[in-house]
Amino acid sequence: MSGNQSLSENEYSLIIGTSRFQICMSESIAAAYPEATWRHARTPEAPERIIQGHLFKEKPDGDHLITTHPLEVRIMRHRIICYSFTGLLLTFFLSFPAHGGENMAFSITSPAFGNGEGIPSKYTCEGEDVSPALRFAGAPDGTKSLALIVDDPDAPDPADPKMIWVHWVLYNLPPDATGLKESVASLPAGTLEGLNDWKRTGYGGPCPPIGRHRYFFKLYALDTILPDLHEPTRVKLKQAMQGHILEKMELTGSYQKR
Repeated sequence: MSGNQSLSENEYSLIIGTSRFQICMSESIAAAYPEATWRHARTPEAPERIIQGHLFKEKPDGDHLITTHPLEVRIMRHRIICYSFTGLLLTFFLSFPAHGGENMAFSITSPAFGNGEGIPSKYTCEGEDVSPALRFAGAPDGTKSLALIVDDPDAPDPADPKMIWVHWVLYNLPPDATGLKESVASLPAGTLEGLNDWKRTGYGGPCPPIGRHRYFFKLYALDTILPDLHEPTRVKLKQAMQGHILEKMELTGSYQKR
């Protein structure tokens, strides 16, 4: 089918990322792929959205489909009749993810603990005091560097916090960095370090004097590579990042001394 050919009322366009495939599709094929967004050719004002990571349902409007429910896909007014080979071609297209890694949600996770869970003692002053492994994914388009700040807003006492205690400061991590190894000794090329509140570079693990404290692992996607800030504090790094933050994600853990 020519890319310039107008679509008939029985044809839909499939939006995958930024590419549009003009295709004829069967109702059964549509139902098999509810994670995609289908737009009827006759309603150009219909939303062109890809459902990323979750199912989305909206009210049908005019002639266009467009419910992406796990158990049903409705096609309004017209039942689509297609040749079998069209279904095969569609299946081929949809054997690839509907959105690539560049559209994956920005995230920071750790295999050592889940978000909101307790941090194992291995990564604290009561254990080996080594940094946990971290995983990064989905840096947004335009990201030139990443920055990481780990801090505790509950110091010294979560019942009466007075300050934010800084445990780790890194910046100018490459935008394609996929994380940091446990007890990381060799940082990704180009990464620069800042000072924690022990007045040294590197990671310092949780060591709360009283109560259960929260620890925030904050990952920033920046639209620039920062100059050498000469071992900045958390405050100085945040000042330098101002106006350059594309997105920020957090991983939270907690710890209380035994």
